[in-house]
Parts: sequence; structure tokens; C-alpha cells
Amino acid sequence: MPDNDDDVIVSDTDSDAGTETDDDAEPEGAADLGDAGKQALDRMKAERNKARAERRALAAELEELKKPKTDADNPEQIREQARAEARAEVLKDRALDRIEARAAKLFADPEDARALLAGHVDDFVDDGKIDVEAIQEALDDLLKRKPHLGATPQARFTGSADGGARKGTKPDQLSRDDLKRMTPDQIVEAKAKGRLVDLMGADS
Repeated sequence: MPDNDDDVIVSDTDSDAGTETDDDAEPEGAADLGDAGKQALDRMKAERNKARAERRALAAELEELKKPKTDADNPEQIREQARAEARAEVLKDRALDRIEARAAKLFADPEDARALLAGHVDDFVDDGKIDVEAIQEALDDLLKRKPHLGATPQARFTGSADGGARKGTKPDQLSRDDLKRMTPDQIVEAKAKGRLVDLMGADS
């Protein structure tokens, strides 16, 4: 028998070792083959070993498919994660809307505050809720750093629409002694003219 240097050695860990290793033996009459016959035999062995490798790969893939799916492969888990991400985005939008609404009273253009604080929107969401206090603190801090963004103070309207008494034109006020010398009609007239404001305020 010629030596078997051309034989392919199969590992003991091969799952097909029990059934395919015997096929590696030289077939009867192999010694009588010429060079061409030996080359053909080598090609047959190579093809056989390639087929074995493919079967092993398929078997390994099948075993992998049989393994329990992880959370990452669970469709329900994936859907729940998508829903959570959607809720988080909605909450961020609401937080930005709240920023703009509160900024309307403090800023000349509330959209400036929204744009400047949008990058920190995660700071205004706590445990699935909008942190209003954090928003107010951020707006106050923004005004301190950028006071030019603040709303222009509006002049307050004073006095009545009919041009009533303004500060500095208050009617002369009467005292209790003055009332003692006046008739009831005079007192009513004085009250109508606003000359009893101080006296009535002192009595209240």
C-alpha cells in the first residue's frame, strides 16, 4: 500500500466523523492507478471534503436558528421600543412649546428662546413629565446672559378713559370738622367730587 499523504485528515470533533471518516481510505485498486487516476481521486476527495464543510456550515446555521430569540430579535420588544421613542419625541415637542409659551411674556420674540434652548430640551423632561420649574430657570438665566432678547417694557395706562383725576390733580379733601358744618346735600356733592376719598379711606 502507498503512503496516505494525500488523504484528508478529519478532526475527531467532526459531527460526521463516525460516518464519513471511513470514506477517506484508499479505494481498492488505487495503487494500480496512474498519475492521472491519482489526480482524479484527489479531486474527488477535495469535492467530498468541500461538501462536508458545507453541510457543517448549514448544520451550525440551523442550530443558531433554534436558539431562543433575544430581546433585540423580539418583534414586540422592537415595537415597544419604537413607541417609547415616539412618546419621548412628542414630550420634547411639548416641552419646546411650553418654553415658547412662557417666553412670550419675557422675550421680544419667544421663538428666540425656543431655538436657543432646543439643544437642552432633555433637561426639561423628567420621568415622562415636563419640568416647568427647570424651564423657568432656564429662561431667567437666558435673559441674564442675553438681556437684549428681553421684551420692551410697555408703558402702563393710568387714569380713566374719560380723563378723570390723575395724580397731582386730586381734589381738596374734607375733614371730619368740615362735615360737621355741612348739610347732607353738600356732603353728597362733596363725595361725588371725590373730596371724601381720604376720609372714607381712613374709616375703612
